[in-house]
Amino acid sequence: MMQRQLKNIIGFKGSFGGMRSMMRSNRARYFSESLKEANKIGIIGGGAMAEAIIRAIIRSGHYEPNSITVSDLNKARRAQLTEEYGVKTVESALEAAQKGGNIILLAVKPQNMKEVSDALDELQWNEDMILLSILAGVNMKSLKDSFPNCTNFVRSMPNTPASIEEGMSVWYSSTKDHLEKESEPWQLSIGLDDMIKATEILTIANSGNDVKNKLILKKKKNNINTENKTIDDNKKEQMKVIFRSMGADIEASNEQYIDMATAISGSGPAYVFLLTESLIDSAVHLGFPRDMATKLVTHTIRGSASIALKQASSSSTDNMSTLRYKVSSPGGTTASAVYELEKGNFRTVITDAVWAAYRRCLELGEKNPNIGPGRNTF
Repeated sequence: MMQRQLKNIIGFKGSFGGMRSMMRSNRARYFSESLKEANKIGIIGGGAMAEAIIRAIIRSGHYEPNSITVSDLNKARRAQLTEEYGVKTVESALEAAQKGGNIILLAVKPQNMKEVSDALDELQWNEDMILLSILAGVNMKSLKDSFPNCTNFVRSMPNTPASIEEGMSVWYSSTKDHLEKESEPWQLSIGLDDMIKATEILTIANSGNDVKNKLILKKKKNNINTENKTIDDNKKEQMKVIFRSMGADIEASNEQYIDMATAISGSGPAYVFLLTESLIDSAVHLGFPRDMATKLVTHTIRGSASIALKQASSSSTDNMSTLRYKVSSPGGTTASAVYELEKGNFRTVITDAVWAAYRRCLELGEKNPNIGPGRNTF
């Protein structure tokens, strides 16, 4: 029933029209040119995001239901996934990993990663296996430390529109070899003159009357093999098959973008749903029946998003402000509404919400969250 509602609200077969047909055509072409062999995947955790991925990769035609093994502790949830998608389900994380071929998708809550790590102690890893994590805030170093026998790591932040093939996935990959070299201690074996040349002195006022000089060395690591920084191209193709089944994807050049993306595209659907809910409630307050209000708002958001996407994909120099200006007549109703939004610090509230999500992501990864507007970065 929920799936049917999503189709009605977002226009699953409706008037995203040519754009949607083009995206499907491109994806079909990609899959036909991509990996041809039968794929298997083991999914540890059967929550909402895992289900969205399952639905997308089956619909893409690249994964057969019986090639997907999902582990979940909840018996009723396992039965539901098997009944709805035809996938294999098991209780044991180890069994899911063993039956999952060379791709293991980690989709549990971050606080449960230690349990999964312990469960996979007996797993026989090989150099072709990839650990794909969608755990918010859990960085590559933590993954390497928790799964020391794994060779290839991919960290991603998809979002729930993946369930209707309209998702946005940001991902970053690395290898065990590179991660271990990154964690090696810095080696200082330089002379005094070289040290002076390689330093910057930052004088930072302390909270009291003292002044502290911090000596920051421009650090270099010895013999880092940058060729092994990311997984190889063949493994990247396997990842792209999964991500492009769900919609669009971006391969990040730096891991920090994954935490940032969590606050934007990962949590973003909730922001849009809250805005949608608020507009519907406002329409009801004006006097519209709720069903009429829902249709008015959801189609307005869908159409506006389509225009924004088309604009962003074009070579035009116009931006989102230009689109807003086209709706806002001088002294008109839209200008009056936008004035109230600006007076209520609409932009600032959105920005603060995004920063709050980002800080929480850093906390989950046991990093310092004390950053951003109004925060002390030292």
